[in-house]
Amino acid sequence: MKIEIKCRFTGSVLFEHDAKNNSIKLSVIAAVEKKISLRGAYLSGADLSGADLSGAYLSGADLSGAKLKDDLEIDDVPRPILYFGPLGSDAREMIAFSTNKGIRIQTGCFFGTVDEFKAALSKKHADNEHGQEYAAALAMIELHFKLWKKGK
Repeated sequence: MKIEIKCRFTGSVLFEHDAKNNSIKLSVIAAVEKKISLRGAYLSGADLSGADLSGAYLSGADLSGAKLKDDLEIDDVPRPILYFGPLGSDAREMIAFSTNKGIRIQTGCFFGTVDEFKAALSKKHADNEHGQEYAAALAMIELHFKLWKKGK
């Protein structure tokens, strides 16, 4: 089955994916693997649970109501995701999501809350240059979602 991922602003097709038993999640994964920009993509309500979005370019994408895992959904706010990268000792991408259960962070194989990330960060990097870099990104993430939760 062929699925088209379209731009929410222009309606133009950003990526097409054709596969047996296809889904939005499989199509997003295929686009990310091919390094296709999904900037402005309409993905509202998509089930992306378990999808590795490392390296995904989703600036301006409509992810409102998209599922990340089980009962975890992206908030319907103007700017529900924030992307940084490369960061840290492994030059990884870091994606932050505003969800119905608070902020969630994905970087490398880590996916969890801000507090869980801070604990993992303290254990791995303490206060070295990588730890400081991640701490600065976390400060920006927390400020960003504080500002945009107000519906600005």
